[in-house]
Amino acid sequence: MRTITVKNAIHIKSTKENVWNFTQNFDNRKTWDKSILECQVLQKKPFKLIWIKTIGGIKAKLKYKICDKANKTTLKLIDVKSFIIKSGGGSWKYETENNQTKWTQVNSLVFKNRFWFLVLGSILRKKLEVNTKKSMKIAKTIIEKNNYDI
Repeated sequence: MRTITVKNAIHIKSTKENVWNFTQNFDNRKTWDKSILECQVLQKKPFKLIWIKTIGGIKAKLKYKICDKANKTTLKLIDVKSFIIKSGGGSWKYETENNQTKWTQVNSLVFKNRFWFLVLGSILRKKLEVNTKKSMKIAKTIIEKNNYDI
């Protein structure tokens, strides 16, 4: 396979509804996810479709497959504009645990070919892992500090 996948979980002292509302509101996204340079909601129904531009120069659309409010999302990276990345996807879960929210992310990238995977796979996997953890920590800090609620 030419796929890299990272998984990370973090506990946030807030309800899963608050964590969902903050992390799924794309007006907030650039404040906590530093890998996103630009984003725009293209449509909300029948499925959520978001255009993004990342620090790596990737432009793509996030097409939500599951959007179960305050519980789970799954999405696919489509219409990808990149020299090395073909597609990707992710799944985020929000679970109540000990009066906190356990927020889990699983994120994947699929390389266009074996060459790019062999040359950059381990580097980009590490970068994706670091960026995922860092972004989740920033979101946690903002949510807990502001007791974010919509």
